[in-house]
Amino acid sequence: MDIQEKILRKLFVGVTMLSFFVPFVFAPRSLTFPFIVPKVVFFRILLTILVGLYSLLLYKNYQKYKVTITYVHGALLFMVVSYLFSTFAGVNPYFSFWEGHERMIGVFSTLHYYIYFVLLAQFFTTYKEWKKLIYINLIVGVILTIIGGIQYFIDPNFFYNGGGKRVFATFGNPIYYGGYSTFILFLSLFAYYKDKSKIFLFTGLCGLVSLIFSGTRGAILAILIAPVISGGLVLLQHKEVTSKYRKKYLIFIAAGILILGSLFIMRDNTFVRNFPGVGRLVKTNIVELTTSPRALAIKVGINAWKAKPYFGWGPNNYASAFNAFYPPEILSVGGWGETWFDNAHNYPVNVLATQGIVGFFAYIIGIILIIFFLFQKRKKHEITDVELFIFLFFYLVYLISNVTVFDNPISLIYYALFLALIHVKNDKIKQKNDTKDLSIASIIFISIIILLFNIVTNINILKGNNLNLLAI
Repeated sequence: MDIQEKILRKLFVGVTMLSFFVPFVFAPRSLTFPFIVPKVVFFRILLTILVGLYSLLLYKNYQKYKVTITYVHGALLFMVVSYLFSTFAGVNPYFSFWEGHERMIGVFSTLHYYIYFVLLAQFFTTYKEWKKLIYINLIVGVILTIIGGIQYFIDPNFFYNGGGKRVFATFGNPIYYGGYSTFILFLSLFAYYKDKSKIFLFTGLCGLVSLIFSGTRGAILAILIAPVISGGLVLLQHKEVTSKYRKKYLIFIAAGILILGSLFIMRDNTFVRNFPGVGRLVKTNIVELTTSPRALAIKVGINAWKAKPYFGWGPNNYASAFNAFYPPEILSVGGWGETWFDNAHNYPVNVLATQGIVGFFAYIIGIILIIFFLFQKRKKHEITDVELFIFLFFYLVYLISNVTVFDNPISLIYYALFLALIHVKNDKIKQKNDTKDLSIASIIFISIIILLFNIVTNINILKGNNLNLLAI
């Protein structure tokens, strides 16, 4: 490895680490949607720099840095292609591609998350290379737990939390904070298994506490259900695994049923009712699930799919579908606060409505391929049974959580990071030393392309958004 490659690799690692600080980026006095727009723009700028650095590495040593295609790449590519088809077949292709500033998960931004996964999965191949990345993520997670704790216990208006009982740290939405917290919990479990350091039990506790602070019922329910399903899937591998872990698995299920049952029975108890997160979960009832505004939004999504069954209304065009099938009774159910939706608050239904049966099929196939990839890694002895359980645990938490919410920029960044991490290998990849020298001209050319691309697609976005705020 020559000096040019070493410098490029260090720069790539440094920029990747910077991407983990996205949660801290917000600008409440400068931009509309101040917790979304600056985060997404910051991430997209970093991603373009990563692409430029990787392009130079690829030119220097193509054999070493060429992308190795796996089932996960295929799964995501399948979903991206479906996304593009639905975009151009939908009712508003322009909006599907660029999206508005409130969500910023249009096709353009989604491609960034896909490329992020591809680059990280190829560049960081061993646990030794991932270690520092995991540590940085966990440090950020602990800091965000402290911020959430201050908002919950000391000052509910800290960092513009707005005085609500549920806190969002620096994310602008408790749901986003809760989803991020599940990722910190997952990383802590994985790092503890690999390194056996008790510090990761502390970071895992921070992730759990942050989740409770956020009061995100879907994510809390997901971390209760996911271990049962992932544990069952691991046990189904072969008899040796079944006999080794069956007793622990059954004890875990029994304990979970006992705890949940007790909390449900005592749901009217003052302590249980007011306990953050848990109180909201056990107070949930069937009537709420079937007649709430969000339940009506899900029904609208199904009706919208029936109207455009093949490719749907187009990504991010759920609002158009909701307007077309607006349920008048929603005003009497939800009042003025929840009378209009731009998402179904149920990701599978959202996919069905906006991408049709083709997109939904791609979504299901993608899930199957990713799970198959994990089992293939276990079959090849690239991961252990415990690692398989931990990976399945987080993946199922992500999927189950999305039954009650929708994807957002933060969840997509860390989902891409997770998919890259599951490509980790125990053995170091053999070095391929067939390198080329980079010219100054090639470096300048790539730098100019990155600069121009960011001015057009990111800097101008910030300027326009700021002018929008000034106009208000």
